[in-house]
Amino acid sequence: MVRLVPLAVVLLVLAAGCTAAPGQSGTTSTPTNANATSAPTTNETTATTSGTTNETTIPSNGRPPGVAADGSVNVTALLDANAAGLSAHGFALTITDRRSTNETATTGTQRVRATPHFARMRQTTRVRGGSNVSERVWLHENTTLALVRVERGGRVQYQASPVGNVSARTRARSAARFVGTRRLADLLRGVDFRVSVANASDGSRRYHLVGSEPSTDGGYGHRNVTMTVDADGVIRSLNASGSLSHGDTFAYGYRVTTLGVDHLGRPDWVASAPRPIDARPTVNAVGCSKAYLTVRNRGPDAIPPGTVVNVTANGTTYDVTLDSGLDAGDKRALYLDGSGALRQADVGSVPDSRTGFPSRAEVVVVTGDGLVLSNGAFGFGCGSANATADGGRSASGGQTASG
Repeated sequence: MVRLVPLAVVLLVLAAGCTAAPGQSGTTSTPTNANATSAPTTNETTATTSGTTNETTIPSNGRPPGVAADGSVNVTALLDANAAGLSAHGFALTITDRRSTNETATTGTQRVRATPHFARMRQTTRVRGGSNVSERVWLHENTTLALVRVERGGRVQYQASPVGNVSARTRARSAARFVGTRRLADLLRGVDFRVSVANASDGSRRYHLVGSEPSTDGGYGHRNVTMTVDADGVIRSLNASGSLSHGDTFAYGYRVTTLGVDHLGRPDWVASAPRPIDARPTVNAVGCSKAYLTVRNRGPDAIPPGTVVNVTANGTTYDVTLDSGLDAGDKRALYLDGSGALRQADVGSVPDSRTGFPSRAEVVVVTGDGLVLSNGAFGFGCGSANATADGGRSASGGQTASG
């Protein structure tokens, strides 16, 4: 199988709000400020969703989407409302996510600031513990690409991430992954909540939800969750902690520090970054004993001349510089010659005197000015179906390595 792992897989996963699900590998999380919003001042009524008994009824007027009159919570409806509310107003958000084992602790901290409908967005993510990695993202209203800067071990790389067209609706739906919906859904599903209603210091109504889930369903040993939600369904703060079924512990914090952001300036680091392009190289293996590679551009932008393809296999690194660009849909063949050098040729003109590629390798495609177009692991087996490698954007299956 051919598989390409994204450049910033750990960070983009955290940025997308979906640190590894229980029982899977990945970075997880931790709270900073536990109760992030204005504290409720007057307790009006209480309901519980534990079992079948409800103590009282939540008032129908001003009730947030997903919170029913009997106090039960529809997680999907609530999280949809949270994403929509943040997008509509613009916001500043801080997420912390921590996982601890007996020997190590890994903490990710993400800060997002966006104007309404994600016309502009700045995001910073840092992961500490094990390897220290940082990621920064910039998106503005005149582009369909988010520019990503990743620093790992003192090395800086850039990548462009498509976010859909410039229309407000499509852009908001695409960029809303930065508000943590998938991770929140994983934490909240299956939890029984006790809901209390109060007024915040500004007079607006707040819903305070406290829940726990003691079973091992979903890979958890137990979960404790508290969150404060406004009448529009925006989660103003959330804290979750507990253990996973295999013994690791986790802690997660979510805090909307500002609701209502109208302006966002360009960050300083963008000035030294390469111009982002939406070129999507796909790598495929052809042949068996004398396998060679093809690089196809799935566009829409052209891969510029001077782009370097770097292949590492069995501890040896090969590279070649493309002598001409690749328009959308174009292919270029890469092969190892008799001396072991990586060469390029038109597809169909690969010499028989070539040496075959190993079945596993790492492939990096980077423009001359330093923009990484794809970066990941590659493997194939003779006579078996293979997926394609595409820089972590949208790996497509159905390709085969002919034998």
